[in-house]
Amino acid sequence: MLPPRRFSSLLSLEAQSLPNRHDASRSFLDQRRWVFRCGLAMAVAGVWPCLRKAQAATTKGAASGIVIGKLKARTRGTFEELAKQGLPGALIGLQLGDRTAELLALGVADVDSGAPVVPEMTMRLGSIAKLFVGTIALQLSDWGRIGLDDPVSSYRDDVPGGDEISLRMLGNHTSGLFNPLRDPAFRAQVNRTPTRTIPREEVLSVAFNNAPAAPPGEGFHYSNANTVLLADVLERATGEPLMALLRSRLLVPYEAESIVIPQSQALAPPAPRGYRFGAEAGSIEYGGVFFDATDFSASWAGAAGNMNGTLADLLRLGRVLAAGETLSEESRRAQRDFLPVAESFGYGFCLARYGDALGHAGDVPGFSSFLAWHPKSDAVVVVLANLSNLADKSAPATVLGQALLSELETA
Repeated sequence: MLPPRRFSSLLSLEAQSLPNRHDASRSFLDQRRWVFRCGLAMAVAGVWPCLRKAQAATTKGAASGIVIGKLKARTRGTFEELAKQGLPGALIGLQLGDRTAELLALGVADVDSGAPVVPEMTMRLGSIAKLFVGTIALQLSDWGRIGLDDPVSSYRDDVPGGDEISLRMLGNHTSGLFNPLRDPAFRAQVNRTPTRTIPREEVLSVAFNNAPAAPPGEGFHYSNANTVLLADVLERATGEPLMALLRSRLLVPYEAESIVIPQSQALAPPAPRGYRFGAEAGSIEYGGVFFDATDFSASWAGAAGNMNGTLADLLRLGRVLAAGETLSEESRRAQRDFLPVAESFGYGFCLARYGDALGHAGDVPGFSSFLAWHPKSDAVVVVLANLSNLADKSAPATVLGQALLSELETA
């Protein structure tokens, strides 16, 4: 109830219009009617903003629903085109703002049995692993455990040119370190025994024993050795294995525990078969021969690409990894300090830029992957495919992911 003084002031204008003081019953009824109208007006005034907000939310929800519908249609259309080129199956995750995630499972998990892919399946994540290593490195920088401009020689003294190579250079691929897969002997060995688990130090020794691609700091030269060495530095700086760092800082807090650094080439069930177009069956070389590469090891990529996980868990971590949600402003700037590499493509600290979207793509024999956050729409897109490459060498997960980003740009 309003206090008497304020109540009187509200009645004052109405009271001035009363015919006379002696018509008590009429004045009383007029006052009651007026108070009712005031109360109704005040109630409407209070409710109306809520109604406006509810209407705006409904409109926004409807608009988001239309966008999701268009994205699904574009996804199915692109998948059908890729299926004609040999793509067996794909899992696609879409999260628009704070809407419930949309999970699509298209195609088959096994070309022989025709069993369908299902959203719960585990797949190899390839170079999406770089997002994880980069995020941990930037977190440790925020906490003062490492410095991005520290020389690698501060952590191990056997790296050629280690006094001039900074941790920042490892993150943005400007260290000049040789890419191990370009070594003919190492590549031939991977081809001969594609299921063998290759230890980290073997990968690094190949990089260290070859001439660098360029002097430190002189241009972008993509090499998995950068991320493998960065992961090694993180372990030396903390005394913890990389998997323990991932679990304590990302996987357990965000309930994404399907994501693992595998100790063997086996995939946790349920899992699809993985396929590849190669020069011949069993080869990591590109070509037109379609074959099953499920049991190929990704250990030759080390921390740069040897990681498994599920669609739902990647979606949970999409903004954490690509938008830098756990990082300071300074670290986000470092993460997004993009070097121009190609048209509409740049590379920051373990983070790629695809037009306006941020994330990473990857492929290892049998599987391809794509994760991106689109800031304009606050959408996260994740694609996992059980084919590493088409006959034209393109990674189908990246083709699907970029089709979705294109649709988001026009939404």
